[in-house]
Amino acid sequence: MDSMDDSLVNYSSRYENICQRLARSLSVDDIKNLKFILRNKVDQSDLNKVTDGRELVHMLEKKEILTEEKLPHVRSLLKNAGIDGVDDIIQSDFPISSEGISKHDGFDVRSMNVVGNFKETEQLRKMIDIVETKRAVLVKGPNGSGKSQSAFWYARKFQVNHPSSVVWRVHCKSERSVYLSFATLMSHLKIECILCESDTRDCIRTMLDLAIENLTNQRNVTRKHLIILDDIESPEDIIVYNAMDRFITAENIYVVATSNKRFLPNHYEIYGMEMDKMTEKEAVSLFPFSCRSEEKQVKLLAKNLDYLPLALSLAASFIKITHISVYEYNKNLLGSQLQADTLGTQSLARSYSITLQRLDDEITNIARRVLSLVPYLNHNNISVTVLKSFLSDQLSRAEKEIEINKLLLVLTNYSLATVEGVGEKRILSMHGVSSLMIENAKSQHKVRQDVNHLLRHYCYYLDTDARLVESMKRNICFIHHAVLLLRKYCDLFDDSFESKVYESYLCCAIGVTFRLYGSTELSAEDYFARAKQIIFQDIACMSLPERALHTGNVTHLEDYLYGNLTEQEEARQVFLKLLEISISNVSLDFVEMFLTNKFRNEREIELFKHYGKINPKEIRNNKLPLHIVKAMTLKDIIVPFANIRDTFLIDLLITLMNNSSKNRWWMEAAKVNPRDRTFYTEQQIDSLTEFRFAHNLAQYLNNYYREHYPSCNPLASTVTKRNGILYFLRSNEKIESNELKDVIVTLDEMFNKSSATFYASFGVLKMAPKFNLHHRCLITRMLVKCYVKLWENDRDQIDLSEALFQADKLVGLSKEMEQWIVLTSIYLEIAQTYLLNPTKENIQNAKLNYKMACQKARESGNIMNTQYHLKMYQQYINFCLNYGSVDDLIEAEQICLEMLERFIQNETKQTIQTHLKRIHLK
Repeated sequence: MDSMDDSLVNYSSRYENICQRLARSLSVDDIKNLKFILRNKVDQSDLNKVTDGRELVHMLEKKEILTEEKLPHVRSLLKNAGIDGVDDIIQSDFPISSEGISKHDGFDVRSMNVVGNFKETEQLRKMIDIVETKRAVLVKGPNGSGKSQSAFWYARKFQVNHPSSVVWRVHCKSERSVYLSFATLMSHLKIECILCESDTRDCIRTMLDLAIENLTNQRNVTRKHLIILDDIESPEDIIVYNAMDRFITAENIYVVATSNKRFLPNHYEIYGMEMDKMTEKEAVSLFPFSCRSEEKQVKLLAKNLDYLPLALSLAASFIKITHISVYEYNKNLLGSQLQADTLGTQSLARSYSITLQRLDDEITNIARRVLSLVPYLNHNNISVTVLKSFLSDQLSRAEKEIEINKLLLVLTNYSLATVEGVGEKRILSMHGVSSLMIENAKSQHKVRQDVNHLLRHYCYYLDTDARLVESMKRNICFIHHAVLLLRKYCDLFDDSFESKVYESYLCCAIGVTFRLYGSTELSAEDYFARAKQIIFQDIACMSLPERALHTGNVTHLEDYLYGNLTEQEEARQVFLKLLEISISNVSLDFVEMFLTNKFRNEREIELFKHYGKINPKEIRNNKLPLHIVKAMTLKDIIVPFANIRDTFLIDLLITLMNNSSKNRWWMEAAKVNPRDRTFYTEQQIDSLTEFRFAHNLAQYLNNYYREHYPSCNPLASTVTKRNGILYFLRSNEKIESNELKDVIVTLDEMFNKSSATFYASFGVLKMAPKFNLHHRCLITRMLVKCYVKLWENDRDQIDLSEALFQADKLVGLSKEMEQWIVLTSIYLEIAQTYLLNPTKENIQNAKLNYKMACQKARESGNIMNTQYHLKMYQQYINFCLNYGSVDDLIEAEQICLEMLERFIQNETKQTIQTHLKRIHLK
């Protein structure tokens, strides 16, 4: 097993890149500092022999201080020596941190993997010459000609030579993939960018402007950056054309664009080149031979494969692994009958045919099933987590690891794929042609079966509640594959009622993920809209809720939560209709399949263990076997199947409308110049309409539970009420004291009730007395807000004391909330509260919470980008100005500089410049 792991992925090139970068990056002073730090670990005589970075790296390897496994330790060593750019030296190739949420794997240099036997060719050198001379190259060529591989090879070389630069891939296969590439780039560049445009193309234009502004600003203009516009489907498309043109025009941005279509003449005549074949000499160099007769066979093979790089790479790997002669391979090649209609070249198709037949013989039936699903995935970025999810739940984690290791080993050995990372951070990249060949071998009936299997599978693994970091990480692993399924294969979904339910559930889960993903609110809006259309129009045959009419603020909580009688009646009619439809159309088998296949996060498993008294060994791969599900229905941990059947669609619609409301509210909150607070914008009206619909629907669901299953409450009614109160507090600048006191009473009741009540979501226990930390934290957070607003109204010290008391409670709760996404904004609000009474102790408490907020923001990888959060950052800067030390002022200056890059509005920039002037005066 160990030898298999060692040979599974060739890490030597990654490790060598790190060593080379390190050797080149070390200055004379850096070497002196490192020698001093190493004086107790290495003999002085050995240190005296070191004169440059290369010798130092060699010595560290010889002493086994620098090894592949010890890279984290080496990073710490370099930082302790005060060496600049440590993360640039190591991080770009080092596996992703387990902390936080990484979503850049699909677009940064880590996604640009190159097969092990990649050959530098004359055409590659021509490509490099053009791009380094003219700063752009447009590469046209057929499938398998090595366009993307050459671009990726150059990107990795570019990153080594320019470690502090941005190297980014924009996947140009579709408009949606371009949008996601840019949206993720916004997060990578830490640019404030919640997009309120209704058109995807407008959003892409906005993000393109922001990206170029950032990459060419004063801090970045001295650096060289590289953009790979890969797999361009339509070079004449105005969006792609504009992106290409704008990047080419920027003087410090290099561009490599690839396509098998014709580029427009005005660009191609200047920057274009054809990439199609290897020379005979290059092709022959891939194959070792010992005599002249073998050389003739190699030349014949190269000719038979039309000198196509990908076909030759496959052949070379096949011959190396199987030890057959080149003569035998030529014979097999001529005997292959595979058609080349979709690939465009018969030589490539035949080469693949031989390799895939051999591959089929070498892998197990279990691995074969996993491989059969790969063509439906985003082939550039397939995590091991996704691959393992395709394996049977009857296998243990160790058995799954063995099966996946064997599969990855075979795929890499035959040059069908590359693997980056270690352990659970491994990412598989399949060549697009590899995926296409596997899919082409299937019948249409088999493709339809696979597609419908994946529709259900993604529903089981993607969560509609992504508040936990663990859940969000898992959603991100699956989301791009699920998006591809919905975009490319939705016409193959079964035309059944339950398929519509699954599709709406999946759209909702994708929307929830995009809502929290960063700069993808428009994508969230699209998937929420699609889910709503399925439920309202395709399933219920009803229209969407009518937009409520508002002319000013709603100052009473009950009016805000429930709206008018028309809104309440509309929700009641939908509730009754969905209840009726579910009883007639949702089967108990559907409920059973969903309950037993749904992946549960660790917190849910702990909840089941505590209240269900189940044997942990019986839960395999975080799923509940049927006998445990049935046992848990007897213990009130799971609602009876019939009740879940009746209410599943209702639970889903509440989740959908509540999250859609949040997304619209968030988009409105992002605006730096919100309109007059006494009037609602259209976005706010839509958000409020959807929230009220969700809340009213949740109350009817609550009544249903009270009548049919009184031992448990639906969590939805508590969640919508809690969210509604938060909206109410944030939406109104001025709330009367009497109303605030009523809100406090409501919040206290909700806090106390959670200590003795069981709450279910989709019929399964989700929150219970000892598992309600998130709820208590959010309630306490709102109590802090209420008491602060009361104090601002009346200036009563009792209210301020109570606000500080609640803030102290919130600090205690937050310490237990390590795995929740919401932490950053909570720490900011705690700090702001402490400063209302700036005693020495409270000033120190505020500083600690500001520090925690910044730390959590960095760990999560998320950026804080609403006007609300901008105000919070400004509070911290004011704190540093009024109470901070010299070090605090330096940190405030750094925050200001970061904000200047992230926030795009002129008014905001002027405010930040004012802060900078004040800091400099200090």
